[in-house]
Amino acid sequence: MRRPTFLPVPTAATLLGLGILVSLGTWQYGRYQEKLGVEAAVSTRADLPPKTARSIDALDLTQDSHRVITFAGTLRRGEGVLFKHRTLEGRPGYWLAAPLELEDGARVIANLGWLPVRDGVALAEAERERPPEVGEFTGLLHVLDRNIEDARMRARVGRGEVDPSDDLLEWNSYDVEALSALYGMLDDFPPMVLVLTEKHSGDPFPMASTSYVTKPYMTSDRHLGYSAFWYTTGAALLLLYMGAAFGVVGSWGKKDQSRERPDEPLESPLESPLEDDSRS
Repeated sequence: MRRPTFLPVPTAATLLGLGILVSLGTWQYGRYQEKLGVEAAVSTRADLPPKTARSIDALDLTQDSHRVITFAGTLRRGEGVLFKHRTLEGRPGYWLAAPLELEDGARVIANLGWLPVRDGVALAEAERERPPEVGEFTGLLHVLDRNIEDARMRARVGRGEVDPSDDLLEWNSYDVEALSALYGMLDDFPPMVLVLTEKHSGDPFPMASTSYVTKPYMTSDRHLGYSAFWYTTGAALLLLYMGAAFGVVGSWGKKDQSRERPDEPLESPLESPLEDDSRS
């Protein structure tokens, strides 16, 4: 077996690539473990009876996340906002949300449902014209594992370009933390949304649902698949590097075989068979 050749530049590039690929695979595997826990909790709590709560303090946000909760309070539709880029069965649209004020004065964001993109703004404006609605509101309490910031809309609000009390704000992301601040909610609670059940749907919109809103963008199986892909890609990179080092693939480390061939004597044209035949 020939001795391997380890060149500095390919070695450094391979180590860098392996570090990146292993990091990606490890991060995806961590997300896989997290999603397993969430999916197990969702499956377990889906069959629990609705829980009635008069205030946020009555909830255990760890145990009650992804559980159906019934709040008594006032839905303030006039403060509604839109979340853009939300699809339902392949159709583009919005989510419409508004603050739900509980009996103790605390507020929680309520997702009222989906609106089609074509008429979404007009429908949302019509919803904002409706008076506050007092009653009981049942939905799935969705405690978000992370907040996705809409820096552009935050900047516009900060500069006074839009007035949250008068303008219909169209958020690019599910920036619940920013909305919580605008709605005067307490800071010591994690970002959460009460996703109203189908019985709160409008006629025909907003289309309320606890399934498509809280459905994760990526399931645990997808995270596991991505993790396996990055690890496999890292293994392939390592095999390619070793193959090049041992001269199995590519020209790296191989010697010029033409220089090792023994010199072959050249035939003299005077001794060629054709000339011998012409003489006879």
